[in-house]
Amino acid sequence: MEVQQGQFVEVRGRPWLVESVDDTQPDLTTLRLSCIADDAQGEQIEVLWDAEIGTRIMQDDTWAQVGRGAPDSPEVLAAYLRAIRWKSATAADRNLLRANQGAGDCGHAQGDPRQRGPRGSTREGQPSLNESI
Repeated sequence: MEVQQGQFVEVRGRPWLVESVDDTQPDLTTLRLSCIADDAQGEQIEVLWDAEIGTRIMQDDTWAQVGRGAPDSPEVLAAYLRAIRWKSATAADRNLLRANQGAGDCGHAQGDPRQRGPRGSTREGQPSLNESI
């Protein structure tokens, strides 16, 4: 496949934009490239395309893939909309969904700080350090 101006290529492990192609010599195609990677954006080099190792023309046209394939089923779309609605509702009203204060293995002492010891633990039948004997 022949490289053309405006294509994206991968050379030396980075993506590049082909700015110009000089193919006046049949076996030595010279490319002028501009780097499009974030860490070297705008860097320019000239390479001999046929002499470089590991080159490829990038055919990743993601915009061509948009809309291909079937749309989501009504059930999937409805589930997505319910999730968005619940996220909005819980963000607006903090008390809508709350964990039960008495849930878990901590028993009755979890909800009332007066019933907890200094580290929040009490045992049935044993007074905490806050209580008098």
